[in-house]
Amino acid sequence: MISEDEKYILPIFIPDEGCPFKCIFCNQERITGSLPDIEIKSKIDENLSFFKDKSKKVMLCFYGGSFTGIDIKKQKYYLETANEYINNGMISEIGLSTRPDFICPDILMMLKQYNVSTIEIGAQSLVDSVLLLSKRGHTYADIKNASILLKESGFKLGIQLLPGLPGETTRDCITSIKRTIALKPDFVRIYPLLVLKNTELEKLYLKNEYTPLSLDKAVKLSLKMLERFISNGIGVNRIGLQNTKEISKDSDVIAGPFFESFGELVLSEYIFKNVIKQTKGYDKIDKVDIYVGKGMTSAARGHKNNNTSRIAKILKTQNIRFFETVNCRYYIKVCIW
Repeated sequence: MISEDEKYILPIFIPDEGCPFKCIFCNQERITGSLPDIEIKSKIDENLSFFKDKSKKVMLCFYGGSFTGIDIKKQKYYLETANEYINNGMISEIGLSTRPDFICPDILMMLKQYNVSTIEIGAQSLVDSVLLLSKRGHTYADIKNASILLKESGFKLGIQLLPGLPGETTRDCITSIKRTIALKPDFVRIYPLLVLKNTELEKLYLKNEYTPLSLDKAVKLSLKMLERFISNGIGVNRIGLQNTKEISKDSDVIAGPFFESFGELVLSEYIFKNVIKQTKGYDKIDKVDIYVGKGMTSAARGHKNNNTSRIAKILKTQNIRFFETVNCRYYIKVCIW
């Protein structure tokens, strides 16, 4: 289960039956599989049992398919089931993900009635030429209009981005970052593109017509995005796809910047840069105490203790200690002795 700072996120992956398009990178049917209606409650109950801190709020999120594109009766069934748990106090709110072109005032009015507070839109890119090559079936204008409508209607807005799409240049990526910031979402998710089995992208890759991002480039690009979003007051709720049976080494991933703890690699670089920045100008350092957010010690030390080694080499001291403090993953404070 995923804990996002002050609340637990309870993910329910619904079948991919709400989208009439087939993006060149999409393998959603394989990833989400099928979820018979009868299993919804058992999935919720199972997930709730993992949460140890009963004082934390729980947000149920419908992921996978384009929620607002599925049959309206099924939407209401899912939402009514979730609201049973809201009524008994076990869940505090509902979130969902959908396409930007599947949002309209009538749908939003219905979602409000069912305690939906957060809607994530799968933008992937905010550049029309990139969206066209990926066969997304929507435009940047759809993303902009949906974002404005969601904000005006009082929903928390999330935007999902897929850096590394076919035809995307560095300039295109920067444009997507700038346009995302201008839309003022509450948070973003960054998922560097992977080549999955049984997709059109796999065919392009095997014909050498598509080159995915290297792991190093994906980390650097995600770090740049992370820094830009944080500096503009936009939360970054996830970096890299969540590991599943399908999204794992030697599974459905054919190529691309896959790493089991990709987000931690990016956070490690972010922490390293901030530590070096905060210690710049000090001539003599005996001891360094590094304070990070709760759960961030592993990222602070780095993969295979890489950060600790780099910091020790640059600051010329082996006396480095790490402490966890506030419940904020991007908190970094350095004390020098």
